[in-house]
Amino acid sequence: MRRDFIIIGVVILFFLLGFFWWSGVNVDEQTPVGMDNKSVITEKFTISATKVGTHSTVFKKYASGKVEAVLEFEEAIAADDSGNYWASLPANVASTPDSSKLAYIDTQGLKIRSLDDAQDVILVEKLGESRDTIKGYHNWNPSMGNASSIHKPRWSSNGKYISFLIAQYEGSRLGVIDIAERKLTFGPRSGRQTWSRVGNSLLLISSSNDCDGCENKVLVLDAETGKMREMAKEVLRLVEKDYLPE
Repeated sequence: MRRDFIIIGVVILFFLLGFFWWSGVNVDEQTPVGMDNKSVITEKFTISATKVGTHSTVFKKYASGKVEAVLEFEEAIAADDSGNYWASLPANVASTPDSSKLAYIDTQGLKIRSLDDAQDVILVEKLGESRDTIKGYHNWNPSMGNASSIHKPRWSSNGKYISFLIAQYEGSRLGVIDIAERKLTFGPRSGRQTWSRVGNSLLLISSSNDCDGCENKVLVLDAETGKMREMAKEVLRLVEKDYLPE
């Protein structure tokens, strides 16, 4: 009988030790944010931006209501109500789908800002002073020919490419850069474009300034191959409100 009590006592002891060990793990995992813990709970946030004159500011807006400025930069063209297309654009910044990085265009060119460590990578750089003071052309790396400024960065859904508009003396054209290889591909003149929700295709509306008969053509550019194909306008009418709201 005594032996049975000893065995039962040992079993109960192991059960209690196991219970406290299991409870300790769970308490540690549920430790509030800001303490020394094994798991971190991050608060959800959205990205927004404002532009006053040439000064743009990017904010994180948290679910709790807290607002944090994460980036400030100067742009090449001031915001105003003159009716000029470039001056009417919002801040030249776009975030990745997961909001971990920003693509923005300041007076020096196109950059990527990591929100984790606030480090920048330059993808397209303006070199030196204007080489044509009348038309405002600059030298760029990578080369973009007769370009005065760049605007409207947009991420591809897979995060591998960034598209932007290249302002020229008359009109504009599309640029798409491969982030990993820093390879630049040019598209037609277009002020309206949007990336596909999956992959690396860019849907755009071409401008008549690009070539005779090009006005309002619906085109799809494959960023990986650089090839472009035309889409039937009937198809565009089905997706225009969702994909090309501007």
